[in-house]
Amino acid sequence: MNEENAVKKIIYGVAIGDAAGCPVQFFKRGDVKKLNITDMVGHGTYNKPAGTWTDDTSMTLALADSLADSMALGQDVDYTDIMKRFESWLFNNEYTTEKRAFDMGQTCSMAIFSFRKGIPAIECGGKKINQNGNGSIMRISPIVFYLQKKFGPNLLENEESVDAAFEVIQNVSSLTHAHPVAKLGCCIYCTFLLEVLNGRQKSDLREAVAKTIRKYIIRKKEFTDAATYWERLFAPDFPDSDEESIKSSGYVVDTLEAAIWCFFNTENYRDCIIKGVNLGNDADTVCAVAGGLAGLYYGEFPEDWIEKLRGKEMLDQIAEKLDATLKA
Repeated sequence: MNEENAVKKIIYGVAIGDAAGCPVQFFKRGDVKKLNITDMVGHGTYNKPAGTWTDDTSMTLALADSLADSMALGQDVDYTDIMKRFESWLFNNEYTTEKRAFDMGQTCSMAIFSFRKGIPAIECGGKKINQNGNGSIMRISPIVFYLQKKFGPNLLENEESVDAAFEVIQNVSSLTHAHPVAKLGCCIYCTFLLEVLNGRQKSDLREAVAKTIRKYIIRKKEFTDAATYWERLFAPDFPDSDEESIKSSGYVVDTLEAAIWCFFNTENYRDCIIKGVNLGNDADTVCAVAGGLAGLYYGEFPEDWIEKLRGKEMLDQIAEKLDATLKA
């Protein structure tokens, strides 16, 4: 693994976490605990071989691939093209390990069907309070590379660039999830990633992210209500929360809280992912989100997990394509 290739760190971080969590997706936490999982295993929910990743990674790759092609042409984010790639995944089995799409979320599927019917890409996402699943936050991570390319590595230091970057993040979320809670959640997660890209240490990370988000909410009053859903994440004692209080459902707030909790309660990538796996429920997405952050921060993955991981040629191809575009 190229230690300097941040794109690969995130792509592999998402994919390995996704694959590790896949076998126990929808398992109750108590049932997962009985299995005593300490490694990447297979079968389970979808009866897939070890190392098989799901929709989380497929949609992440679709986004990364679209960004690479758009930037290579000197263009901004092409939301229509992103949706076309999501459509290719859902209907043509692109960006999959075995030429078969599976584990697609209802809100994501509805948005892609809406796009297929001719609704503009940016208008396809679910806007209702009960459509705040984790289907946009699970695939949003590659956008941080575009944002750094467009606005510069120090974009978080300037309020105008933060506002412009957050608008892009929200638009990418809105392709499938357009409610303010989901959109703000994507901004929070991407801010964590951007801070890590700039070398922020874990000890200062939550405070730095909270500062950026709170200032943004003051400027953007339309997110005041949505911000209340995210208050616990930035409470001083949040990392010390008992596991029983950490939910790992498909609700975007639960997912990001669980992912951040796993990250702050472990010291390496493997332990972070195993902690997420053992939370059960929507474990694949919790681990995909945690994995993107932990992969970027630590930059090292268990060799035996990389060996088991399926679809590495595709992961490498798209990651290297996006990395080359960023360096051009």
